[in-house]
Amino acid sequence: MARVLGFLLALAASGALTACGGDKLSLDPVAAAAERTQAIESARVSFFGTGDVGGKVFRFTGHGVTHGARTRMQMEIVAGAMRSTSEVVQDGLVMYVRLDALSSQLPESKVWVKLDLRELGEAVGADFEQILATNPGGSLEELLSSTDARKVGTELVRGVPTTHYEVTIANAGEGLSEEFLQNTKPEYEPTHVWIDDEGLVRRLRIAFSVLDGGRRVHPVTTLEMYDFGADVEVELPPDDEVVDAGDLG
Repeated sequence: MARVLGFLLALAASGALTACGGDKLSLDPVAAAAERTQAIESARVSFFGTGDVGGKVFRFTGHGVTHGARTRMQMEIVAGAMRSTSEVVQDGLVMYVRLDALSSQLPESKVWVKLDLRELGEAVGADFEQILATNPGGSLEELLSSTDARKVGTELVRGVPTTHYEVTIANAGEGLSEEFLQNTKPEYEPTHVWIDDEGLVRRLRIAFSVLDGGRRVHPVTTLEMYDFGADVEVELPPDDEVVDAGDLG
């Protein structure tokens, strides 16, 4: 799974919003909603999805909060009889991960593993700074390139009336090295976006597939955003509970 780690981390990180919206003006409803949503500093987020690796299905669910460039998420992954929980705190291009499955392998008193996404990107052939546009709002950033939004219908999302759109992301995969793209041969499906009457993105559905060891991995993730402008703070883990991934050998 090492070669698809860049994709999965980018996907996990993309649950956040950012206060750094662009100055792009667009008549496309999805691009306009992405820009409007980016301008909101905080929100609550939930997500769920499935993945297929060599015919074996895993499921994941999670929730969290985002404030500015920081995000905190809790996630549970279920694959057959295996169940794993994790927590992720992201601050720009630095990510702190807490995995139950790793707890016994960490030094005494350490519960968080610190990952530098710049260094990780060099290892897997991905430029996370470009993918995340120097902030964790990657999915919304990609939606800014939308020019062909197609209306699917109207639906309720958490009781809020929304319009459902389908869009093809023109710059999907941007920031990934040519070698990485050749090895994984990514295939992208249309992104589905639900926008409320105030022009805010309420739900995203992202699906793609990549090759890993000759097998095609196909994660599908649905992300929901709500309670915009919530009074939330995202604190970083205490230094005495953190170990750098590079020190684990």
